[in-house]
Amino acid sequence: MKKIVFSAYLLMATCFSGQAQCLLDLGPDRYACGNLQGTDTLDLGDQISHQNTVGSLTYTWEAHYFQQLGSTTIELWASDLLDDTTSANPQYIAPLDSVQFFLTLSDSQGNTCSDSMVVYLSSFVSTLGTINASIQEGDSIFLNFGSNISGGTGPLTYLWRPNHGLVDSTLADGFWAKPSHSIAYYATVSDTVGCSAVGAPYYYITVNPLSEKELRLADHFKVYPNPSSGVLFIESNLKELRSFKLIRADGRTVLSLDHLPLQLDLSGYSNGLYWLQVNTARESLSKRLVLQN
Repeated sequence: MKKIVFSAYLLMATCFSGQAQCLLDLGPDRYACGNLQGTDTLDLGDQISHQNTVGSLTYTWEAHYFQQLGSTTIELWASDLLDDTTSANPQYIAPLDSVQFFLTLSDSQGNTCSDSMVVYLSSFVSTLGTINASIQEGDSIFLNFGSNISGGTGPLTYLWRPNHGLVDSTLADGFWAKPSHSIAYYATVSDTVGCSAVGAPYYYITVNPLSEKELRLADHFKVYPNPSSGVLFIESNLKELRSFKLIRADGRTVLSLDHLPLQLDLSGYSNGLYWLQVNTARESLSKRLVLQN
């Protein structure tokens, strides 16, 4: 009697084991990266997991995509988008804006299970044109024309190179540069799904060498910080000083003194470009100042 009961138990266990449902998980939806050099291929099966399968497995990938071009409707299938619709890990070779893929998995005992994922396209585009500017040696320039790369899946991060002369190389725009020589800055833009693009040089800055007069001024008349956020410090060994003026970019004199101050509080003045003019018995010397409170 015990043998009969034990045999029945084994039979029931085998039946329940054979009836276990096949489980398939393709993982989260994915993103294919489209950068300025083309579109990267994407492996669809590298996150597949499955349970309760027996023996050898077969894979069947399916997709059906409609694309409207004017009055023409184009139909695309999995075989148009994947390099192999029977592979465990096919490559997505013709990325579109978004496509839903279905995978049916079958084992050697005829058990089947299926799952789906959506593949989105995260792509970048580049605008034409460059920003050209010219500064004097020792001057700074405010670069606020953005980047020549757009797109991607936000939020985006930026990295400007070369790093030479940049106060902050990670801003999208609105940053100061003080290069010591002529230079071209380009941006690498990365998005939140791991896609990135490297743009062509965008900011071309020409640094002009100082004239003999400007070199003499640089040796005898120093102001810092420049750009200034309010308080300006002045160092000078100029002799026979007669006057000192602060002049706006439109030519209006907003401060006039008969001596050279050691420091100035400019917090009450509006932001922008100014000229510091020093008049001696022999000559008049000017230095450009950027005020940014």
